[in-house]
Amino acid sequence: MNPDRIPAPDLEVPCCMASAVSDGENCTCWRPVLDPPPSGEEQAGPMQALRRSCHDCAYRLDSPERAAGEAPEFGPAQPFLCHQGMPRVIRWEHPSGATITPEGDDYQPTEHGGRAWLADGRPGEYCAGWAATNQIRTPREERR
Repeated sequence: MNPDRIPAPDLEVPCCMASAVSDGENCTCWRPVLDPPPSGEEQAGPMQALRRSCHDCAYRLDSPERAAGEAPEFGPAQPFLCHQGMPRVIRWEHPSGATITPEGDDYQPTEHGGRAWLADGRPGEYCAGWAATNQIRTPREERR
């Protein structure tokens, strides 16, 4: 869910400038509630590929994504991160008290400079399935 595309709760009374100029269609007041909430400072170190796929990896042959015909197709130039330990939006809250629960998973890692971090501040981890499929070699450290 794109937070810049969530309409304002009240289309008649603008709550922010973005809402006022877009007839309420692009409110910028919504804030994510994350689970787990970020709990640590960003740590230095390389992003690494996991040694083994996680229990619900989209790259597994028996994954729900493959069963639904939605197998991931990320090439070497499009890194695919493992979602384990990433902050996930469990709901969006508006200052008016309105809330929206997203459908599906909406992971929101801290990202900048081409890197991502887990909720606890460790560097994000590349999906083991993506790395194996694309023959990506990164420094590996098993964390699970």
